[in-house]
Amino acid sequence: MAFSPEFIDQVRQASDIVQVVQASVPLKRAGAAWKGLCPFHTERTPSFNVLPAKQIFHCFGCGEGGDVFAFVQKRQKVDFVEALKQLAERAGIELPDERQDAGARQEQERRRAEEEALRRLLDLAGAWFRRNLEEGAEGAEAVAYAERRGLDAAARGRFELGYAPADGGALLSAAKKKGFSAGDLAAAGLVVQGERGAYARFRARLMFPIHDPKGRLAGFGGRVLGAGEPKYLNSPEGPLFSKGRLLYPWALAKPALGKRREALVVEGYMDAIACHQAGLEHAVATLGTALTEEHAKLLKRYVDRVVLVFDADAAGLRAARRAGEPLLAAGLEARVARLKGAKDPDELLRREGPAALEAAAAEARPLLEFCVQAGLAAAGERPSPTQRAAVLADSFPLLARLASSSEADAALSAAAAAVGVSPEAAREDFAAFRRGEGRRPAAVPVSAPAPEAAAAASAPEARPPEALLLVERELLALLVAHGELVEQAKEELGESLLCTPGLRAAAALLWRAPRGVVMLARDDGSEDFKAADALLSDLSQRRLSQLAPPQESLKDILLRRQELLLEKAVAERTLALRQAGTDQAATSALLKELQALKHAIHELRTERR
Repeated sequence: MAFSPEFIDQVRQASDIVQVVQASVPLKRAGAAWKGLCPFHTERTPSFNVLPAKQIFHCFGCGEGGDVFAFVQKRQKVDFVEALKQLAERAGIELPDERQDAGARQEQERRRAEEEALRRLLDLAGAWFRRNLEEGAEGAEAVAYAERRGLDAAARGRFELGYAPADGGALLSAAKKKGFSAGDLAAAGLVVQGERGAYARFRARLMFPIHDPKGRLAGFGGRVLGAGEPKYLNSPEGPLFSKGRLLYPWALAKPALGKRREALVVEGYMDAIACHQAGLEHAVATLGTALTEEHAKLLKRYVDRVVLVFDADAAGLRAARRAGEPLLAAGLEARVARLKGAKDPDELLRREGPAALEAAAAEARPLLEFCVQAGLAAAGERPSPTQRAAVLADSFPLLARLASSSEADAALSAAAAAVGVSPEAAREDFAAFRRGEGRRPAAVPVSAPAPEAAAAASAPEARPPEALLLVERELLALLVAHGELVEQAKEELGESLLCTPGLRAAAALLWRAPRGVVMLARDDGSEDFKAADALLSDLSQRRLSQLAPPQESLKDILLRRQELLLEKAVAERTLALRQAGTDQAATSALLKELQALKHAIHELRTERR
């Protein structure tokens, strides 16, 4: 049976050579390699080496060597097809149907040809972006921005940075000259098909090429220059680009990852580039998404330890907590570095140099310890027994991911000691959690409506004014960044509801989170929780525009919101007045309400001034 190159590559990517070899050959770490007695000849001194960074083995005694398929072939004395089948079964990958007809094979060939065409188009676009940056007159602003961030011409060339001009049709014109159509560019995620035709997805942006684990260009990320949203924009999900499987800048980081057996995982392109510029070439960044199981599996092929170096704010703490489960599930040691006196790695490197970030990574605390300490800090100076139990219970999903029972028990004992719970009680609660009984403090539904509102819950809501939506999103973004303001905001808002169900659910999640730290909120498994958590995560990426202290910013936002609500009420009463017709009593009542509302708006504006 013939197997497609895609299937063979899928099995190869899923088969870590160290794990495959260790199933039958005892190995010990020796620097960047693993060593053991060769299974292919008799020896007393180990000369058999497995190199995870290259995913190959080699014996310096007998000369045998090759990749993971070659090892299984030689060890099991089977041909390539049988080795492929064994490794596919081991990885849980279903074999293609042997009865596949000619039509299905033709479809595979067609998809393969389409992907190759997309890669050629991406390569062409990447070269075009680079020329625009270094040679085009419009790229001067992007060059100035890059140089302000410490990227000279050599660095821009190393990272293959480019520039997408503001003209939405320029890339399409250039690609058409090379024989590509608007449909081709849309399939590659380079243009968007609108009512008035195709226009460039990336406009007036500094461009970052993103490569897959094989080093092939898979898509782009773009950073807007000047005002505009979103600040960072990626290629859309497609056959080549999937941000849940890609890390930046993988091709440049891979050699250092294999050599150091450690990865620094940061949050953004510029943080990763700053690390590489400072000589910390084992740094990689996620693409605006949480760390996934696919990311963890990819890292596991090259490293044993992952240090999470996220922004020193509530969003960064939440991101570190989320990254824990896939890392621990992959058998990686996960640690969290805290940045002192800087909001992100780029700022720390600029202010104090590489030694400061190296020191932060060296002092990084184990993920479980970090989460427990963060939970206790969020609970205040004197946490109650219920709060201590909640902090301990929050570590259970991470503990459950540890493959070693002894490691999990030791970590559980340490967490129990930190929160002041007996090891026996902690073990009992953890056992109940694993059985699915939970035994955790009851979760409050994220967006449970008040009883009196239940009847209206299913009624469609009129779309609120855009200005009100924006100011309420700004309010939640401020509270995510400054959890210490949550209680004050909750008290001042009182019974006032935010203007959409999504914003209300996000606010409810903030209200129930200990000290406004969302990562510590109890996950009730509902769709409401997931949606609210995703919205708050998105808002946490916003750079707040307020120059005033957070307390003053909160006051200003609440006043602006109140003014907008009053203006909305004025508009509603004005419409009702027009519809009142000859009803004198209704008209009189509405006029009085309008007068009162306008007076309240005047007083509010006076207070804001």
